[in-house]
Amino acid sequence: GKASLKKTVTIKNIAATELDFHLFEYSDFDLSDTGLDVGDTDNIEVFNNKVYQNGLQKVGGLTLVHETELPPGKFDIDNNQIYLLPELEDAAPTDLSTPQTPYRYREDLQFAQQWDLPIKVGQSVSFTITDSFYPRLPVTASKTHIGCVTYQGQADYTIGFDNLANSEELTNLKIIDFLPGNTAPVTPLSIDREYDPNTNTVTWSLPTLAAGAIEQTKELSIIANSAADFTNELLLVSDQAFPTRITDPAVLCNHPPAMNYISNAAINERGAFSTQVMAYDPDSGPLVYALSGAPTGMTISAAGFISYPVGIPGTHVITVTATDSGAGNLSASRTFTLTVAGEVVNQTYVVKVPGNPKPGFKTLQEAYSDTGTTSGMTIQAQAATFGIFTMNRDISVTIKGGYDTDFQTNSGVSKIQGPFTIQKGSAIVENLVIQ
Repeated sequence: GKASLKKTVTIKNIAATELDFHLFEYSDFDLSDTGLDVGDTDNIEVFNNKVYQNGLQKVGGLTLVHETELPPGKFDIDNNQIYLLPELEDAAPTDLSTPQTPYRYREDLQFAQQWDLPIKVGQSVSFTITDSFYPRLPVTASKTHIGCVTYQGQADYTIGFDNLANSEELTNLKIIDFLPGNTAPVTPLSIDREYDPNTNTVTWSLPTLAAGAIEQTKELSIIANSAADFTNELLLVSDQAFPTRITDPAVLCNHPPAMNYISNAAINERGAFSTQVMAYDPDSGPLVYALSGAPTGMTISAAGFISYPVGIPGTHVITVTATDSGAGNLSASRTFTLTVAGEVVNQTYVVKVPGNPKPGFKTLQEAYSDTGTTSGMTIQAQAATFGIFTMNRDISVTIKGGYDTDFQTNSGVSKIQGPFTIQKGSAIVENLVIQ
């Protein structure tokens, strides 16, 4: 059975311009009858265009269903008349703020709804608001899974529900599973349920649930891509009973490691590079590090320290992976780019060796020691001062100093400032001064 009170709201615009009308409704029902000194302990849940309310009652169960034919644009729930009623009664404009959580439990609760209605000249808006009282208790329900859940694996849930608490049937029962982020149902779904990817919800719809119905079950399998433990929330809502909301926490068997971002870097040729990789295992286990795409000579230690003592020119795209020792050996990876710039070659040479493949040299020693310089060749040096010069190769060469910048004439002198040592080979010198 039920008792209902229906109100019809009609607003007609008799003005000469379009009406921007804002309608508010405020409700304060006290359904608890326990007589406790702590006061009323009611519950409120908003679902679509219905507000459900019940409370602690000494005998039986009573549910208020407040239904609006035209769904409100906004609503809010208050406790102990703290702010909603004062805001609606003062002279300042009111604009309700819909809470993220559409329910509150075990408090002295009130609720308000808001309709923003543009009404054209000569037109009207009309809708009904119905308060129905049902002697119903909430559906009894459970949601369970077995054991821990494998990361990126499948979790199998069993949903149980019954109507043993009520001697009258419930109509339009919906069982809504709000899947947590980074999870999704295994496809294809069976024909008795619907999946909404926008809200990530799975819904079963039953036209009726018979009076005194024994437990029935629904099965659902999901893929858990969440890197953290997660909680499934289930809502069972009908036309007559206060909604049942239950949760089922799920713990991952092994949590994947996490790794901080690694910044890109740039060094010069033959320069050194090092960085500490910051990674951790939520399960406090050891991590094994590995590099992919690293240049020759780059290493990573057991503690995640990357070392590259001598840079080789090039652009190196390097991936660092940290793998745990838990079930499935889960890993985390980051990729960064190391750019090693080659040295800029000084094209202003002061020494040349005709016949040597190289275009020039910066010192006498460099020209003499180069393997491209062989017996019979002439080392030509500009009128510059050089450092220590050691002959230690079994070759015979000619050294001519004092050349101009174009290596056309050698009317000047070149100087060696330091020891000039002959260990092997021989040399014919011209315009060379040893200081």
